[in-house]
Amino acid sequence: MSDAWKTDKEALLRHHWMDKTASAIADLLGPGFTRSMVLGKARRLGLPPKSGRKSAPIKGPRDGRRNKEGGCQFPVGNPGDSDFYFCGAEVMAPGKPYCATHCRICYRAKTDKEEERLRLAVVGGKV
Repeated sequence: MSDAWKTDKEALLRHHWMDKTASAIADLLGPGFTRSMVLGKARRLGLPPKSGRKSAPIKGPRDGRRNKEGGCQFPVGNPGDSDFYFCGAEVMAPGKPYCATHCRICYRAKTDKEEERLRLAVVGGKV
């Protein structure tokens, strides 16, 4: 057993395994514990899988509704958590999956050097 997983930490994990998310348990365990560590330890301890978690309904923006058709598809939260939802705001442009705010997060502008490489590739120059 590693130093991080003392007996009291394992007991806390076992106690909350079925009623809390792995992220919430990591928060309870304290600094240095992550969701992945909790999931790995639960597997090594042979704790039962949380089969009901995967089918949680997808909520809309903060009011419990599903995403409107064509709304921003940026995920907010962890998919297995009860408060998970997609942004749902108006998309930036047709064909884009995200609103303007989330486009700035997900896409980056090409640098001048990248633009030049693309231009040369298109006109048959050496890249």
